Amino acid sequence: MKNRIILLLGAATVFGMASCSNNGEQGSYTQEQLDSIANYRADSMANVMKAQNDSIIAARAADSVRILDSIKNAQVATGSHKSTTKTPPTKTTTEDVSDTKVEAPHVRTPAEIEADKKAARFGDKEAEARLKADEALKKAARFGDEKAKETLRQQEAAKKADRFKK
Repeated sequence: MKNRIILLLGAATVFGMASCSNNGEQGSYTQEQLDSIANYRADSMANVMKAQNDSIIAARAADSVRILDSIKNAQVATGSHKSTTKTPPTKTTTEDVSDTKVEAPHVRTPAEIEADKKAARFGDKEAEARLKADEALKKAARFGDEKAKETLRQQEAAKKADRFKK
């Protein structure tokens, strides 16, 4: 009796396994399904590439605007911007101008710059403005502004001198 039950259960298991398997069509798709999958993949890749291109274009436009703003700010900060309004001609005099002092732009020391970075982290608007002016000065120097280049050279010299003081 036990042998018959075991034999019957074994036969039922084999029959169940054989009936659940689909040997001929397992993992295959129809031509319509394959076309649909290919079209979906092509559309999704096209959308991804379009989104990437749009973001690259937007980033480049934003960079261009930032560069132009920083150059303008650097020119205003260094006084090298050109006025668009016409100034009336001045009278030339032969006064002695050797006593007048020309004030050079303030050369920021590394300690001042570090202090401004720390203050800017805690929301100090004046420190942020000074740091932005420094960045604008660096960009103006990169684009050929001689006054900005000279100021950066002076800052670099002050930085080297500060290293030797320590």
